[in-house]
Amino acid sequence: MAGRVTRGALEGALTTFKDLGKQNPSSLGSLVNLESLELGECSDLPANFPEGTLAKLSKLRRLRLEKVQGGECPTFSYLQVIRTLPELVQLELVNFDVKPGFDEELALCTQLTKLLIIPTYVTQSATSNRMVMNGIGHLQERLTHFVWGVTHELLRVTELFVVQCEGKSGRTGVKRTDKKENSIPVLKPVPGDPDSLADDRAAASSDNEEGGGSPDTSPRDEDLKSAIEGMKPPPGTPPQVEIVPLPKLQRILAAALPHTKIKILKIPYHATWRQYLTDKDV
Repeated sequence: MAGRVTRGALEGALTTFKDLGKQNPSSLGSLVNLESLELGECSDLPANFPEGTLAKLSKLRRLRLEKVQGGECPTFSYLQVIRTLPELVQLELVNFDVKPGFDEELALCTQLTKLLIIPTYVTQSATSNRMVMNGIGHLQERLTHFVWGVTHELLRVTELFVVQCEGKSGRTGVKRTDKKENSIPVLKPVPGDPDSLADDRAAASSDNEEGGGSPDTSPRDEDLKSAIEGMKPPPGTPPQVEIVPLPKLQRILAAALPHTKIKILKIPYHATWRQYLTDKDV
């Protein structure tokens, strides 16, 4: 563990250990004066770490969690503990599994003023993006800085999906946009976008009359195929995904968070671990 004392407050970082769960992480609970903590490889930590250890660090003002992901990782438990830490104002979630229900848990972390989120983008990226947008909108009263990291890989998959949709006749199951713009998929209706709900209702009405279709997928590798498949609606259903250009995303977020400085980062996956809330951001 790397740590130093600054103005009487202990700062700790555990971000480079392999098998972090074997390094006796529960001992962190005794550092009750800790004000800043960084944890990497959180998927290796025991399931009771949030309630058993993190909850004891009531003086934390800054927390960074990396790789909170996987079926056994208690993502919601982390958020449930985070909202109980009264001094915590800066939170960084890097490669964090954003699942249905994430928005409800994040919305309760109302003490936060600075937030960095880089979701884990696998197959349910449209759902993850909607959860982030919906959750962040509830933090408008105190949030002053918000940084959202989207990976180059997600942008590439989204562009391929749009290209496939444009090459397919009939209904595609998504609202199309200019493929030349960097865009992300968002499960409809898009939070904060009144046009999305109207489009969804119109598409549902049209589908009732015409029937639906699905895009032809022939991606270049299995990973892309899996990601693209995750954006497709079942045949015969209304469009479920909207492709949102990043400039439009910025406008939607700015309207939802009028007093917040917002930054959307475009980064390759391998560089996600090096993204921090810097002095320029905060």
